Amino acid sequence: MNKTLYFLFLSIVLGIQAGAQCVPDNTLTGPDILFPPAGSVTHNVGGESIIVLPHAAVGVNYDETLQFRVPQDTSVSGLNATVDYIKLVSVLNLPGTLAPSCNPSNCRFDGGTHGCTRLQGMPGSNPDSLQLLVAVELKFSNGGNTITTNDTLRNIYLVVDGTIGLDKASTTQAFQARFYPNPASDIGYLSYTAAHNGDTEVKVTNVIGNTVFARTYKSAGVENKVKLDLSRLSPGIYLYTVKNGTDSRSGRFIISR
Repeated sequence: MNKTLYFLFLSIVLGIQAGAQCVPDNTLTGPDILFPPAGSVTHNVGGESIIVLPHAAVGVNYDETLQFRVPQDTSVSGLNATVDYIKLVSVLNLPGTLAPSCNPSNCRFDGGTHGCTRLQGMPGSNPDSLQLLVAVELKFSNGGNTITTNDTLRNIYLVVDGTIGLDKASTTQAFQARFYPNPASDIGYLSYTAAHNGDTEVKVTNVIGNTVFARTYKSAGVENKVKLDLSRLSPGIYLYTVKNGTDSRSGRFIISR
């Protein structure tokens, strides 16, 4: 697929009919097509670009907007072509009540126009790292020839962080966790300062929810460190969850080689 159109597809990843519309920024110019919300991060994992949207959090309303501009012309298989439209068909794996809305509302983005998408709602009750599956329909014209094709994007991720706990604020603030280095290669470390003495559960899952590491440790309120052997894991995005009493911390890390 043409690289220019690939980044265009990323820009409309969240556009389906639901919720209030966003407002396109028609002043956007220049070579860029995608204007992601602040806090988005792009990683190169195994030669593939992965976009991680701003994190959502359990129990907190999520509201982010992506701005984009659609080119009038592009290149398809080495031939110049006019972009008639790109239409979003579906987005799978959205958590909780998260629902995106398009502007235009029919989710058809014509060539030579500006648009935006807004993702809003509650992300559910469980921390997770989600790979969004985005189906799009594309139509191009070249002279008297018309090409209509379909594709599914698999490079967009949304991380849902865990709750900050149910105890008093002072206790919750004492419970911290972090993973380093990030990105990691073959070895990583998960450090945490527990708010309660006793058992602390540590779990790591991949993007499809499979547990790749799970263990319970005895904690004494001081800084604890877990060394993780990542050498047998494939490059990609992983979610860690550390639970101590009623408190939990979640985050994501990337394995890149």
